Amino acid sequence: MFRKIADAVTSRPILFLIAFALITIIGCINLPKIKFDFTPQQLFKVSGDDLAYREAFADTFGREDNSFFILIDSKDVYDPTNIIALRDAVEELKALDAVRAAESLTTLPLPRSGKDPATLTTETMIPRKGDVNKATAATFRDFASQEPLLTGRFVNQKGTRTLIVVWFDTDISDVGPLQTAIDEVHSAFEKVTWTSDTTFRFGGIPQLRTEIVRNLKRQQLTFIPATGLAYLIVLFFLFRRISGVLAPIAVV
Repeated sequence: MFRKIADAVTSRPILFLIAFALITIIGCINLPKIKFDFTPQQLFKVSGDDLAYREAFADTFGREDNSFFILIDSKDVYDPTNIIALRDAVEELKALDAVRAAESLTTLPLPRSGKDPATLTTETMIPRKGDVNKATAATFRDFASQEPLLTGRFVNQKGTRTLIVVWFDTDISDVGPLQTAIDEVHSAFEKVTWTSDTTFRFGGIPQLRTEIVRNLKRQQLTFIPATGLAYLIVLFFLFRRISGVLAPIAVV
């Protein structure tokens, strides 16, 4: 059988070279369409104890696969400008279709003393709209610094670092829609105004997934052409003929 194939190739070299060239061109055209994906489940064996434990934990306490974090550093996160930005950023994020929920230290409902004696309220101290004056910001600082559900969790003790937690819709599992959702979060986050010394970092499994896939794709798009070029050079020195170079590289 192999002899018949060899005879067919050697008797019609031009035809096979054209066929190989067409296959190569089609492969090059479709190279940018290569898709990569990564999920946390791939870190565990399919039938491993770690995966079973993870699934049991997720069923009990919820999944972290779609939790997205925005870490915010500033000289004073309780500055009225930053307080307003935190509140408005959360509202912008909640308006996105891909976002199921979003919270920050300014929007998290916590029980505290109400206006009337012996009453409790969960209404946030920061108004939902409008400006925030320095007195309100100072009162909120005093409250948050003594609230264990905020200090050490949503804001550090010094008041220089806080975060926004975003939960994407659980239906978003493919990396393509997830990347679109993250881009929308970035765009919405940039609409609000912060103090000039404020910096941001993004994290969470969705961010890791998209970065890993993006890096894999970039590396493959660099590695595959570089490998092809190396083959061309080696084959040229071996055969010193165009047909001896094109035929093997087209098959590969």
